[in-house]
Amino acid sequence: MSGQSPIRRQIIVKAQEQFFAHGFSKVTTDELAAALGISKKTLYQHFSSKDELVREAIYAMREEISGEIGRIVAGPESDFAGKLRSVMDVLARKLARVQRPFFEDMQKKAPELWREIEEFRRDRILTLFQELFRQGGASGMLREHVDPHLFVMMFLAIVQGIFNPSVLAHLPMSAGKAFDTFITVMLEGVLSDDARARFQDGARARDTSGRRAGS
Repeated sequence: MSGQSPIRRQIIVKAQEQFFAHGFSKVTTDELAAALGISKKTLYQHFSSKDELVREAIYAMREEISGEIGRIVAGPESDFAGKLRSVMDVLARKLARVQRPFFEDMQKKAPELWREIEEFRRDRILTLFQELFRQGGASGMLREHVDPHLFVMMFLAIVQGIFNPSVLAHLPMSAGKAFDTFITVMLEGVLSDDARARFQDGARARDTSGRRAGS
């Protein structure tokens, strides 16, 4: 959201909060304006329609995810297992914000926008994961005979299948929890023993930190 005015950024952040939690069909622009402490007229000075605001809220989250993962993958400060845990934490944290009503709205009211998200995931996120797993393969952190490129293609295909609005709308858990379960089952099977131990240590440290923060 860089380069945008402060009020426009504030509107997008509040729209994300409300749309992701309640679904965009159930949140009115009157409610958004009231929550922001601005007039509806001011809101429409920055966004021509609610549809534009929905699109911008989703685009902003897309760029947040891409930016955070890109910085982790390019960063020199961690080994492959540490980077992988950080990437998974970013995705789980972002997905935890998105509740079932939003996915139901995407399925019923914005299928074209969902297709754009899938294209972005297939292109940008694929590139980032390919680089991350290339690093893992080069450092010997993947199990022998695991082809990084093939695994990433499989990984994204399964993600695309699971994180489909029609699937998520019927899961008995949040998107974040579904993702975390999926990661535990799939990723740990391709890591070397050392990488798996480091990955699990990172997960335990995160869970302990989360419990302390919630106490």
